[in-house]
Amino acid sequence: MTLKKKLAVTTLAAAVAVSALAGLPQSPKGLAEKMGFTQTASAAGNEFLDQPFMDNLAALRGKLTAGDLTRIRQARAMLKTRFLDPAADGNLELIRVPINKIEAKGVSLTADEEKELYGFFAALVTVPYDVDGEHIEEIRNRPPLRAVLNKLAANTSGANQVTDLTVAHIVGFISSVEEEGLKILQGKSLSELYAINDSREKRNEVLQAVLTNVMAKDNPVTRIVKDYGIDAAITKDVILGFNGKLTVDERSAVRDAAIRIGLGFLALNTPAPNPTPTSPGIIVPPAERPAGLANDAAVKLGELADNIANATGEARKRLIEQVLAAAITAITEIGNFNASGKAVTVGGETTVQLGISDLKSTIDAIKKVVDALKAVAPDAVAELPELILTVKVDSATGNAAEVGLDAATIAAATAAGIAGVQIELGSGFSAILPLGGQINGAATLTVSSQAIHQDGAASDAFELGLTVDGKAVTAFDEPIEVSIPLTNAAGKDEQLLALAKLDEGKLRIVGGKVVNGKLVEKRSEFSQYVVVENKVSFNDIASVQAWAGRPITVVAAKGSINGKAAGVFAPTDKVTRAEFATMLIGALDLESRSATESFIDVQGTEWFAPYVAAAVKHGIITGRSETVFAPSATITRAEMAAMISRAVKVTARVREVTDADAALKGFSDAPSINASLKAGVALAASKGLVIGNKGKFNPNGTATRAEAAVVIYRALNVK
Repeated sequence: MTLKKKLAVTTLAAAVAVSALAGLPQSPKGLAEKMGFTQTASAAGNEFLDQPFMDNLAALRGKLTAGDLTRIRQARAMLKTRFLDPAADGNLELIRVPINKIEAKGVSLTADEEKELYGFFAALVTVPYDVDGEHIEEIRNRPPLRAVLNKLAANTSGANQVTDLTVAHIVGFISSVEEEGLKILQGKSLSELYAINDSREKRNEVLQAVLTNVMAKDNPVTRIVKDYGIDAAITKDVILGFNGKLTVDERSAVRDAAIRIGLGFLALNTPAPNPTPTSPGIIVPPAERPAGLANDAAVKLGELADNIANATGEARKRLIEQVLAAAITAITEIGNFNASGKAVTVGGETTVQLGISDLKSTIDAIKKVVDALKAVAPDAVAELPELILTVKVDSATGNAAEVGLDAATIAAATAAGIAGVQIELGSGFSAILPLGGQINGAATLTVSSQAIHQDGAASDAFELGLTVDGKAVTAFDEPIEVSIPLTNAAGKDEQLLALAKLDEGKLRIVGGKVVNGKLVEKRSEFSQYVVVENKVSFNDIASVQAWAGRPITVVAAKGSINGKAAGVFAPTDKVTRAEFATMLIGALDLESRSATESFIDVQGTEWFAPYVAAAVKHGIITGRSETVFAPSATITRAEMAAMISRAVKVTARVREVTDADAALKGFSDAPSINASLKAGVALAASKGLVIGNKGKFNPNGTATRAEAAVVIYRALNVK
């Protein structure tokens, strides 16, 4: 390996060492120029990090995805903050052994010099994650640090005496560290690299081996280290001491960042034999990256196992929340598969066909994290959100796309407990296909779009299609969630935007909610759709305008509650149990064609029957008895509150209140709430879904259409 090649792949730790020692004389003459550093530094602190070096950093960043860069920068910021102050948390003691070794040689360090030396060691821990070159420049511009390092070099003696320490020597030393590391890791697969990164014992073994080999070399820097009695074991212990200060989460973040940087350097120095039109990012064999992320997550969860087993009460609850959050983060990252490399685009139409060989490693990795969570905290598994595998086709930016998944992939994902596959196109459109049920074979989603130039339209018009095992499916037992990008929403009332279906030449409003610049709606059928601003007005709501006017307008715009006639809402009319079930299920996208119910007073052919069945499926209603729903009976305010609470537990994963009496203390008539409805009313009150009037809730009063519109409006926005 040539010196130039060594420089190209050197770690950022090498760069900070060279930069910090830039005040040393540079010889042999011209070495810096040969290495690509055309602007050498002097004792006056001239610029040392020249454009070629910064270009190398830019090239590294080019091999990293946006997610990689975010994780690395977060790790660097965390480390910098964590070790910024040598006086905090006994940090200075981390380098006490090297300081003692130095002073044992008769070199006395002032308190300020000790702090500068600490800063150098801390920088060596932090700077390897500085992919932007910012921290390197900070260290270079610290004359006191350079003075300390010159002092150490000047006080060597005997066989280890160094009188001509140069930048070349420093680079040679750091290059030897890099070279020894490469020798040890040469030929190892990415899985083996992940295994080393995930094992403290293996990492320590590699670190010890690298430092031992480097210390055996005859180099002026090595002689200085030996002269002060700082051997490989001491150096390793200092590095491990810094790592030991980190929490479990912090260590996990650092290991994650290290792997990303390592793979970035690997990609930077390994030319791809067959370039493909994929988006920029680290080139990692598909089977390797998910497995490594899953291994890292499993290690992280495992490190907390003993703590959870020995904890009780609130402490145990917090630990379980911690492992749950870690599992969700890992699953989310693992579950993002970029399929652009498999895409073929011709004339604006993109086609992708994925098989089990493409997605098996991702599916297996998701299952591994779930299994690890189950082993550490079995009761936390039930708190996981639905597992979704996301297939991204960033290159699909045109007006048509077709994405297919083979039967083996669908079967494997279903067996792994994955609830759905989200197909996300570069155009901004996405759809979540629920697995199992109808989607139990090879599935293909087709999407085509066309610009609409009308004032009321907030999006392009989309036509959607789905086939399973080659047969078209237009109606779904379980609805498919679609997200339509808003391309013309400027100046429109966001809350009045709704998805409209083209039905026999007319637009039929079907609902939806704006989330992150997209209109999200679950559909039980595929057709042609467009997002519109649906302005609805009623001439009879003046009496309730102050507290219900906006909710009525918004809920009506979504098609959740219709007027009784043109311009007539009838805000004070009573609401039946069947009407409220229909309003609620439709507004919150909880329809389900596969749902059933067994009430003797719901025959199954009524207009409200499928909505009642869906409400039963989701645990929103239980009937006035086990067999009687009473669809025509008016609904009480307490029943309405209980139903809305059960619904948001499904849609927003809202939890029951722990103290119902405390949640209801604002209502003087709380004792009159039926015991079976008390928990639901308490949850509704705690989330502001119901607020009562003049200190009373009036639980047994009959709910009106205006009140129904208000609670549904609040449920749409609950968090």
